[in-house]
Amino acid sequence: MFLPVTFIVLLIVAACLYLGIWLLRRATRPDSRSREAMARPAPRGVRCSKCGQSEEGDAHFCGHCGARLT
Repeated sequence: MFLPVTFIVLLIVAACLYLGIWLLRRATRPDSRSREAMARPAPRGVRCSKCGQSEEGDAHFCGHCGARLT
């Protein structure tokens, strides 16, 4: 009552395909840390202490007066 070899090979191929699809879906799904990072609001800009101009991003100097941002 052994199953034919062809059927066993087909079962193995189907299991490998299922596992491969599962791994691909898992790899492309964003993990919980990414979801938390996406839910966090973007950091607000820095305000220049000399002139009060707000600067966005990671600027080191004020674009208005040239003072160093701290």
